[in-house]
Amino acid sequence: MGIKESTGRDVFLYSTWHVGVASWLGGAVSGAILVGLNWLAVRRPLRGLGVVAAGVAFTGGLLWLASLDPEPATRGDYKLVWLQVGVMAYWAQMAGEKQRALVQPPDEVSASSIPRVALGVFVLPLVTAAVIVFAVMGKDQLMAFAEQMALVNRANSGNVEAQITMAERQFADKNYVAMLRWLDRPEAKASAKGLRMRGWMHEEGLGVTKDAARAAELYRQASEKGDGWAQNQLGWFCEDGIGVKKDLAEAARWYTKAAEQGEPRGQANLGKLMIDGLGGLPKDQRGAAALFEKAAAAGDALGETWLGWCHENGTVYPKDTAKALSWYRKAAAQGDKFAAERISALGAGGR
Repeated sequence: MGIKESTGRDVFLYSTWHVGVASWLGGAVSGAILVGLNWLAVRRPLRGLGVVAAGVAFTGGLLWLASLDPEPATRGDYKLVWLQVGVMAYWAQMAGEKQRALVQPPDEVSASSIPRVALGVFVLPLVTAAVIVFAVMGKDQLMAFAEQMALVNRANSGNVEAQITMAERQFADKNYVAMLRWLDRPEAKASAKGLRMRGWMHEEGLGVTKDAARAAELYRQASEKGDGWAQNQLGWFCEDGIGVKKDLAEAARWYTKAAEQGEPRGQANLGKLMIDGLGGLPKDQRGAAALFEKAAAAGDALGETWLGWCHENGTVYPKDTAKALSWYRKAAAQGDKFAAERISALGAGGR
């Protein structure tokens, strides 16, 4: 399962909803000021208040209609678009009201009133909105917003790094549909990292149907493009028969490629096969221990667990329960279940 090709709508609007709110507040405050000017000009505050109420009601009605959209992925876009439409319509109504208020005589605008019309109708709303946006967002958020807009522009222009970054940001927000929109772009779709990320989404069932076979195929494509993370993952699929036929020799081949690129988990997995001579690899305990050390030095939990096992069993290193426990504890702190079991088995859970 996938999603339709992205249309180039600004996905970043999800994270900048507050800008739209600030713009609306700017329109509301500007409208209140214009009502005051109307009152001073013609002493008819009720007419001005009616325009304000109409603008607010119009905008609120559009927002309510947008909220009925059943698709969460598009609801945020529609809300902000309609919000902006409502504000513009509101300002247009206020512009007409201001023009009528300044008519002298009733059917024509005097030359002296034109600057006031321009100030009250065009300049004042823009300045007020800018002030409120700055007050609501602050300098740091405005800078972040500007950076986000620049990133989106690069992504929409076909920059694959920007597309991947946008996908990663959507993942952080758990917006998997938007994430797939960026990964479905032609440039990201053809990149090693984009293929790997799509494979992982199929593996976990994030925004798409969980499909191990599809995940394996995407990992293979990414692996052939040289992605070390995908190579290790594909090796694991081959080792355990996930989405592909179980094949230890194929697993060893992909683990080797990942390890050669310095992928810590690939090093640990290669060592795991090497220590027993599996997958057509020669049995090499010292070589396996060296791989475990490299993986553990990079903070990989599997490498730490296997180093603990080597120290516990006297494989390559002198038998040393204290060192074994030290490595097991590091791995257990990262959630490694086998390491936690060994700590309990050695009777040192709390020490």
